Amino acid sequence: MYVDADSCPVKKEIVDLAKPFLFEVVLVSSYSHVVKEQYNAKWVHVDCGKEAVDLYIANRIKKGDILVSHDIGLLSLVLPKGVHVITPRGITYDNENISTALEFRYLHGKERRSGTFRKGPKKFSYEDLQTFCRQFLQLIQKLSIHHNTNHIGGALRGENTRREN
Repeated sequence: MYVDADSCPVKKEIVDLAKPFLFEVVLVSSYSHVVKEQYNAKWVHVDCGKEAVDLYIANRIKKGDILVSHDIGLLSLVLPKGVHVITPRGITYDNENISTALEFRYLHGKERRSGTFRKGPKKFSYEDLQTFCRQFLQLIQKLSIHHNTNHIGGALRGENTRREN
């Protein structure tokens, strides 16, 4: 499980909710966003380049992993790999609905450049936090059930079934 941690408001919740399911959580941030709280998770710090965090994640994430990020571009990049994606507001995307999000991102960027876009995203709220926790828990429960089924079958076949992400 990877987290685009630079501006993620739900890092602690991710670690706390994932722990009972034995998911390894990798929090990726740039050196300019190093925080004191480590949340008992694995941290990876990368250069401060504009897309450094995105590139680190995109180059390492694989089918079946989870990505938590609000970066629609990054989400659209990893979805074709079979990655499960969710935003810090609890919105899940798939190959069917990501194109709509990309279109909105394009239109908002166009409005910003023309000076007609009036406001940014709304402030992260308690309701957003609750929605994220509910949706994230549903996702990891679903994947855990699937993984446990495969784990039992794999163990019976002598395969290494340790969950890494």
